[in-house]
Amino acid sequence: MEKSMTSRGGAEPNTRPWIFLLAGLALFGGAWLTKCQFADSWLEVRLFFLVAGLALTYAGVTQRLRKLAWTFPERVESAAAVSVSGLGAIAGFAAMQKEWTSGRIFFGGLFALTMVGAVLILLPSLARRVALSLIVVFHLVGIVTAVTVVEPGNSTPPWVSQQLMAWVYRPYLNLVYMTNAYHFYSPDPGTSTVMWFAVQYSDGKYKWIKVPDKADSPIGMAYQRANCIPEHSFYSNGRDFSSDSWRDISSRRENGSTRPYKPNDKPIPSVVGLDLNWQYQYPSNVSQKQIASLARHIWHIPSAQREGATITSVKVYRVRINVLTPYELSKGKKPDDPVKRMPYFLGEFDKEGTLLHPRDPFLYWYLPVVRVSPAYPVRDELGPPKVNVQVDPPKGAVLLDCLEMHAATPSPPEQKESN
Repeated sequence: MEKSMTSRGGAEPNTRPWIFLLAGLALFGGAWLTKCQFADSWLEVRLFFLVAGLALTYAGVTQRLRKLAWTFPERVESAAAVSVSGLGAIAGFAAMQKEWTSGRIFFGGLFALTMVGAVLILLPSLARRVALSLIVVFHLVGIVTAVTVVEPGNSTPPWVSQQLMAWVYRPYLNLVYMTNAYHFYSPDPGTSTVMWFAVQYSDGKYKWIKVPDKADSPIGMAYQRANCIPEHSFYSNGRDFSSDSWRDISSRRENGSTRPYKPNDKPIPSVVGLDLNWQYQYPSNVSQKQIASLARHIWHIPSAQREGATITSVKVYRVRINVLTPYELSKGKKPDDPVKRMPYFLGEFDKEGTLLHPRDPFLYWYLPVVRVSPAYPVRDELGPPKVNVQVDPPKGAVLLDCLEMHAATPSPPEQKESN
């Protein structure tokens, strides 16, 4: 026999939860109508409707469930209340801009949660326990899938894991954020990614702001959270771009290798021996907005300010850090060797996050960090100097850090048109 949680006596039914739920549903509807009528304007009003709608529907559902009685009529009413909150989640999803990916995932997951919750409330006690057990098993299998679907070194992931991820688990694992970090661990850890910001000042100097940075993290959790920023602020379209032709982009890159860069007035070389899909990575539209937002944020943080100088621009770099191989370790290389960095220039931005030089010769290109002959640069008949990053450096080689060279050198005069 199920435990009864009915209130004492014959009290009148409580209508307050339904007042909250219907008011919240109306606010969600208002957010959706605001999007339909005003598109990109009235964003503050739409966000207010969404937040207030969430607060009211949450209050209504919690009030109803606190007085839940396990008789069938009472369960039907409680399930109806949860379902109404699901209708609000649908309206919230519809009120999202197409590029508001996190919001769409949140409201989509909220709708799924309300539907599952409504079914669980309606089920009898034994069936409810079985269903909850199956949900736990589903979650545990999702953890195993997330761990095993990552491609190991020199091998492929199990076929079952690939199929489960493709057809079952991807939306759920994205919602609960279990699609990241597993490939950082042994036996074959992958590369990690950091964001470097070269803050340019009016006196011609620059300063590095790095994300994540343990020195700027008050607690360990802040550093761990900051680790997610580089990983999720860049998604590449490869060489799939919408403006200039590939011929123009590659020509600008080659011409950029004919110009001297600080501090030694040497050129940034062309790279051979590395596939072009690794050398040039054009960010998706969402990533371009995220990069601009990060640059705008860095402009305003206290650590970027300098007494006696004003900020003129912020250069953004995405730096992949490759793990030292056993062979390199046996040869005495250090884990923090600069040549293990693979930097990509993501643009120079003003205070409002506007891309200043969309035709910069190195925009979205890999900037090599290599050791070269002391006689560098050696020009040949086929164009500017070249380096092969896949071969061992010559004896007596010196470091050529093109990341520092690019950050230290102002953009060429002919590139100073605004986007």
